[in-house]
Amino acid sequence: IESSNFYCNGKVYDKFWNIMEKYKINAPETVCHLYYGDTVVKSSNPDVRVTWYECPGGKYLFFLSNKTKKAQKTVIDLANIAGGNFEIAEEWTAKNLKTVNGKIEITVPARAFRILAFPPQKFYPYYDGIKEIWHSWKTSKHDTGFSLLPYGGINNSAALQMTVGKNPGGCFTKSLPIMQGKTYTFSIMAKKSVKAGKIYLGIQARSGNRLLGAAPVSKSVNANGKWQKITLVFTIPAKGKWASADNVLITVGGGGAANCNIIFDDFKVNEK
Repeated sequence: IESSNFYCNGKVYDKFWNIMEKYKINAPETVCHLYYGDTVVKSSNPDVRVTWYECPGGKYLFFLSNKTKKAQKTVIDLANIAGGNFEIAEEWTAKNLKTVNGKIEITVPARAFRILAFPPQKFYPYYDGIKEIWHSWKTSKHDTGFSLLPYGGINNSAALQMTVGKNPGGCFTKSLPIMQGKTYTFSIMAKKSVKAGKIYLGIQARSGNRLLGAAPVSKSVNANGKWQKITLVFTIPAKGKWASADNVLITVGGGGAANCNIIFDDFKVNEK
């Protein structure tokens, strides 16, 4: 069943999917092991069930669920996957823990879950070669179309395409996690079919799926009809409306010219 953040807590929803995206859980080569019938990963407490994933790059992701009305303590035995002492990430609380002989003791809150992963994986650097279409936004006044081109991007790869009519406007959107005090470098390749108007890359502060009202930050270039790189560098403030932001809404689009196409490809983000 396709989930919708209209029916979810946006902050939880975004955090959950960001973790799964970081470990590439949707990759074709990822293998899922459901809690029932699995004998590889063991939980000492039957009320804490474990579903786990073998992810690309030798990464492992473990979802520990507790359906009871009380917090449950358990020992998770990963010795069949990796023995000895090693570092494992508790992704939901953003803490790194240590296993002993492939085992780790953890408490899962009532009616909740925890997510373990190893080796720990940082979210950044982030790269999107545009294999799936982004979300999009426009008002009723805009006659812009949004699509995924199977080819036409950098090296003739897939790309995002805005088909602009008589009333230009709207943008592609995507959200990614951020932390206060960190500096992020966003970049994307873009090409407009006409040498007119601008192409832009922007970000807006959000908490979950709620915009916080901070002034958008953006970078634009004058369209020259060729591939152009747009780069935006921004340090997340620890004060003001940005102080409670846990993600940014990324927007890419263009204005100033009707009846044209704008193509986007090769989106990257670095954190320092």
